Amino acid sequence: MDREGTRSPVGAGSAYDLFLTREIRRAEVVQLEGAPRALAAPRTGQVDVAAGIRPSLKAEAARAEGVRVLQGRFMVIRQAMGLPAGRGAAALECSPRSWRR
Repeated sequence: MDREGTRSPVGAGSAYDLFLTREIRRAEVVQLEGAPRALAAPRTGQVDVAAGIRPSLKAEAARAEGVRVLQGRFMVIRQAMGLPAGRGAAALECSPRSWRR
């Protein structure tokens, strides 16, 4: 996808925008208002490819003939949370391990 002449949309200010703007060297990153508009852009011919959350991409691809979603992924968003150190045992109750219960 990172080729001269290729245009890829992103929702302006999104995590994809930050990542692709930093990593793409040859393709053009096209900033659009919001993820729905960015995902619809390939279907309307505004751009050549799109990157996003797989379920959203699959739904968008189902609306257009000849569109496919590639296997694999191009990035992982490693998110984190912070709590005041003084929370002690209460902080442990908020750990990701406790979310799986």
